[in-house]
Amino acid sequence: MIARRTLLRTGAPLVALVLLAGLAAGCEEATGEESGGEGGEAPLDVVATMTIVGDLAEQIGGDAVDVDVVVPVGADPHTFEPRPSDAETVEGADFLVSNGAGLEERWLNDMLARSDGTHVALAEGIDPRTFEEGEDAGEPDPHLWNDPVLVRDGYVPALVDALAEALPDDEVEGLSERAEAYTAELDALDAWAAEAVATIPAEQRKLVTTHDAFGYFGQRYGVDVVGTLYGVSTETEPSPAEVTGLVEAIRDEAVVAVFVETLTSPELMERVADEAGVELGEDLLGDSVGEEEGTDTYVGMMRANISAIVEGLGGEPPAWEGASR
Repeated sequence: MIARRTLLRTGAPLVALVLLAGLAAGCEEATGEESGGEGGEAPLDVVATMTIVGDLAEQIGGDAVDVDVVVPVGADPHTFEPRPSDAETVEGADFLVSNGAGLEERWLNDMLARSDGTHVALAEGIDPRTFEEGEDAGEPDPHLWNDPVLVRDGYVPALVDALAEALPDDEVEGLSERAEAYTAELDALDAWAAEAVATIPAEQRKLVTTHDAFGYFGQRYGVDVVGTLYGVSTETEPSPAEVTGLVEAIRDEAVVAVFVETLTSPELMERVADEAGVELGEDLLGDSVGEEEGTDTYVGMMRANISAIVEGLGGEPPAWEGASR
């Protein structure tokens, strides 16, 4: 669960003070031990670039890690502007987790050059899809987490391997157990998502969102991403011609609803929906877990987004019966 503040601090060590009465000597002896993981060692300080990878680090690391997240809940990791304190946090990190695939590189690379800590980019071992059109043509799509199978088969093993190297030997068994349980949860998420999307009438499985982040979701579950207002990032405003083209595509493809992501202002998409004569679906959580309980983890975020998409496009998501831990 990601706390709603710029730096997430969890799993704080418990300091136990035990007073032993020295009756014969007439004195007291106090002993204290800092405990975080299963073996009694202090937890590993982990810095995560964004809330999604921060939650994964918490889920897999458990009490053996203490996670700080740099980009706060609801903020856009594409356009994030770090403060001096953020740079100090990243550069001083012993263990840094990022998404990779170009998502944070605009603001992260200089900091990494000044850091001596371990860095794991969770998407690094996955062959990403690339954008085919526009100013992002040929660039990797960094939003791999929108396919939970890629998280299961790529992000989780990368995180487990890196943490196993950094944690004491007596923490590794717990690491493996948590990873196994979380893998089961991702399997359940994938199965539930496929079942949910299947309830959408086939001709209505067409998606329009604020920025181009749901390509992996579309590939995995057979949803056609008709278009977006922005490209991979929200830094550049769409031109009037691009907005008009999107409206025309929505009409031509008979899209039934369009969706705003929480990291952008809704006004432009509201105008698109009005001009195209379609419904505006429930807001999607863009590139961040949510504020509210139930959406404040990666799995919770995915469930909320998939439910919103399915309902907006005329389907009915089934009850969630996934693994709970």
